[in-house]
Amino acid sequence: IETWAEVMRQVPDSTMLLVQPRGRSMKLRENLVQLFVDEGIEADRVAFFDNWASRKYHLSCYDDIDSSLDTFPLTGGTTTIEALHMGVPVVSMRGPAMHQRISHAILCGTGVPELSVETREEFVQTAVSLASDPERIQTYRATLRDKMLASPFLDFVGYGRDFADTMEGALKKAGYR
Repeated sequence: IETWAEVMRQVPDSTMLLVQPRGRSMKLRENLVQLFVDEGIEADRVAFFDNWASRKYHLSCYDDIDSSLDTFPLTGGTTTIEALHMGVPVVSMRGPAMHQRISHAILCGTGVPELSVETREEFVQTAVSLASDPERIQTYRATLRDKMLASPFLDFVGYGRDFADTMEGALKKAGYR
């Protein structure tokens, strides 16, 4: 939250949108808003949207998001893939452990390694630079879905073939064939 708040301080007209059904919990809202307030962010710049209550499909919520700020040290996986598929760039900070590099692998595999950074300072700089460049956001909006569709993450036939080859190799190595 400290890092996200730093991005928000440098992008004064920004809003943090948290989309999830748990956002209807008043205690959760109060606690999260207070964490941002403690970092100097006005309470009205933190918004919650309960897509279940509104019966809005969660992927359509990406229409209201310019960029996604990844969590860390545990980075996204499904949420990163969903955001990219919906044309929303994700800024992520990678670490040394596997669970800290999931979004990094996805971003690199999708052809946007520039969105994966190593330090908090780079995270803030990358997020602020992106938020300040509407043309770049539009380019991502127009290209990310096709990049995701062409990536290894959605190559189901190739994955199935590689998986079968790997299993066959393991069986041969174990002496079963």
